Amino acid sequence: MQGKKILAFEGRGAYGVLPVFFREICDGFEKQGYIVQRKSIKTIIWEELRNIPYVEFDFIFCFNSVFYDQISYLFPASVVTVAFLVDHPIIHQIRIKRNHCFNYLALNVDKYWVDFARKHYLTINDNQFVPHAGSKAKNVIPYKARKYGVVQIGGYLSSWQVLQKLMRSRGEKHFKFSMKVIEIFLSQETVSLEDTLIQAFDMPEFEFTDQEKWEITERFYLEDDFIRAYAREMAVKTLLESKIDVHVFGEKWDEYLGNNMEYLHIHNSVDYLEALDVMANSKIVLNVTPTLNYGAHERIFSAMMNGAICLTNQSLYLRETGLDQELVMYSISEMSDLPEMVRMLLSHEDQAEAIANHAMEIALKDHTWSNRARQVIAIVNQYKAKRNYKEFKYSNDCEMRFAEWCNYVRYNSESMIVRKMKNNYLEVEPNEIPIMERIFDSYNRYGYWGKCDLQNGNFELFHNRAKEIKEHREDFIWMFQQLEDVKSKKVLCNILYSWIRYSSIYLSSIKDSLFDQYFDLDLMQCSENEVFVDVGAYHGDTALSFIQNFYHYKKIYCYEAFCENMKICKNNLNGFTNIVFRECAVGKENGIAYVNKSDDQSACTISYSPNGTKGMDIVSLDEDIKEKITFLKMDIEGGEYDALIGAKGHIMKDHPKLAIAAYHNNQDLWRLAKLLKELDNSYRFYLRYYGGANYPSEYVLYGI
Repeated sequence: MQGKKILAFEGRGAYGVLPVFFREICDGFEKQGYIVQRKSIKTIIWEELRNIPYVEFDFIFCFNSVFYDQISYLFPASVVTVAFLVDHPIIHQIRIKRNHCFNYLALNVDKYWVDFARKHYLTINDNQFVPHAGSKAKNVIPYKARKYGVVQIGGYLSSWQVLQKLMRSRGEKHFKFSMKVIEIFLSQETVSLEDTLIQAFDMPEFEFTDQEKWEITERFYLEDDFIRAYAREMAVKTLLESKIDVHVFGEKWDEYLGNNMEYLHIHNSVDYLEALDVMANSKIVLNVTPTLNYGAHERIFSAMMNGAICLTNQSLYLRETGLDQELVMYSISEMSDLPEMVRMLLSHEDQAEAIANHAMEIALKDHTWSNRARQVIAIVNQYKAKRNYKEFKYSNDCEMRFAEWCNYVRYNSESMIVRKMKNNYLEVEPNEIPIMERIFDSYNRYGYWGKCDLQNGNFELFHNRAKEIKEHREDFIWMFQQLEDVKSKKVLCNILYSWIRYSSIYLSSIKDSLFDQYFDLDLMQCSENEVFVDVGAYHGDTALSFIQNFYHYKKIYCYEAFCENMKICKNNLNGFTNIVFRECAVGKENGIAYVNKSDDQSACTISYSPNGTKGMDIVSLDEDIKEKITFLKMDIEGGEYDALIGAKGHIMKDHPKLAIAAYHNNQDLWRLAKLLKELDNSYRFYLRYYGGANYPSEYVLYGI
């Protein structure tokens, strides 16, 4: 174990809570033999983040997914990233949806929250349950000598004020629904809030569309606030009305209005370490966490660890683990029993002290942050064992990242991949929304990969790509293995990453600016006997680039299907000799083809179906060119596959150099190479990228 490393990021937290959690769990990692490199968000220098050797770490850790959404694009795909969510995941939904981690583990402190995250936040690869832990004060006062009887730690939030906010922000129908959910939840107590929503959705008086149900679920944090505020308010009110002294430590308790106010002792707000000292000087710590009812809050374990009796609401987790025997549990729906429980504990100090001391032993043994560190390490190791991505040997980071992409596709259903694509592309920063709109406009304008109409909910693009990678995962693996150099492998890997999630870093890092498109001089050289065939000549720009790169040639064939383009092509190449201009389409056989017009003249397509607007001649290269060809370039808007079939004689006999556009659909990334390999097994393949950073296009398959 010695020598394994963890990179841990410390975030901010109210009342200094998270820094204490962070310090204690990192100490726990070190006790397990790990070297922990700790970084604080307060002192971090953002430029330094780019130079961290992330691949050296066994995993990356933080609480609450702190700034993973901002820096996770830097993380290698092979590195596991862990986020310990100390609140309901809905509180962190923006961070969760915008993260770019490929191995993203979320730890939730409630089992119901695990189920919620699995259903709603599909950017998370795995969700596991790990409860809060406790912390111990430096000075624990003997039980009978303690200053405070009943203590409640935490600020006051008026349930009436929350209710008013709820009424203002919800329509009439939605507000009535919310009140019904709150009523059901408070009466049933240990059900999940989401299950309560589902119960209410099934009631005949409420009719919502699926989209409305989704929006209600994701915005239910106000209802959650009300439930917590109401339960805390009622617990304190019930004790005060029974003339039991309650010491409250937190903000805004001076705003509380009720009977028997002389029994309410208001203290200043305290930070977390001061709160531990208060617990260590209290006989009873009141815990009210009504929406955390299949887990446990740190307040429970800290109260136990500091020798106080924790008086807490019902929790299925506490029952299942037997911790209900170490605590005193009350029912929120039967709050009237609470005063009698308190009186019993305060009047029988010997029995109360025995309960508290035994609970302290249990908490110190099993519920420290050091224990949680051991659990986190075990979960990470289990995750790695379960999702073993060594399907083939890898020797560098690019191969490792591709292996993880394969693993990702393998362990997610097609529908899950679609959901994750939508999350990653649609949950962007506000300043990126115009970029997204331009990206989807381009997808829709060209129509090569599938439509994406946000207003009408048409996500054909995501469905097409998810279907392709699920059905042809083995073909993409074959393609990766066929590529001859690491540069090509990185191009394929980053294109596939960009299919799944948006980040300009994937495409900008592979753009080739050294050589002209179709003419990578590291891969090919041309002689004065070159016969260059330019299929999709457009305005003659590629033929001009060929001449400028190689100077000499024997002959050039320019194939362009559209007369307007051919006129410009001839004009641009005027003065050059030995150029054959062929105004026709190129396909698998001679015949008549039909034009499918586009607003962009460079993106018109052809087909054999008479659905197009105009008929034209289409030829196969085997029939149209009788001499040997040495260099074949193709860029014909998705017609490359058929055109290669129509040139199979030349390919098999002449073995020409190939530069083929592979970006006009979701299949050509692998199927063009498979076809060529079947025709001539001696071809060696390379992939280069010449497109922009926002969406993948202009990538070229080279065959040498």
